[in-house]
Amino acid sequence: MVTARAIANPLAKADLKDYKREKEEDKMGLFKENFVVLVVEDSQAQLTLINKIIAKIEGVETLLCRDAFEGYAILRAKPDIGLIILDVNLPFASGLGLLKKVRSLQSYKTLPVLISTAEEDTQLVVEAGATGVLQKPFNFEQLKSFITNYQR
Repeated sequence: MVTARAIANPLAKADLKDYKREKEEDKMGLFKENFVVLVVEDSQAQLTLINKIIAKIEGVETLLCRDAFEGYAILRAKPDIGLIILDVNLPFASGLGLLKKVRSLQSYKTLPVLISTAEEDTQLVVEAGATGVLQKPFNFEQLKSFITNYQR
């Protein structure tokens, strides 16, 4: 049931406080400008969803690709990537294989890598060196929280 109050004030007080805090942090330079997120995902539907979510986050650029080989090539060509969102199940090579390759390179040992998976057991993902796990299906707030955490 939609109330007149909800229509008159669509932002909850907590949302408004978060918005004001983020704007103040922006002014103080706490958010990196042009933060680059590489998304490696074979599902076009997931790529579209992730891209739409990230497009709503100010100061974030998204690079999209559909397999591990292309993801690795982009990573090597664009050293300013600040975060990778990586699907586990990719064609030609697994996401975990790409994660291990990324972790084997000195310049990317500390690069945040979020593994996107629908699997319940994420122990292998963590052991392979993932910074975090983005459990599918995920929502806007969950993904935004991950990105803004690493954007600082």
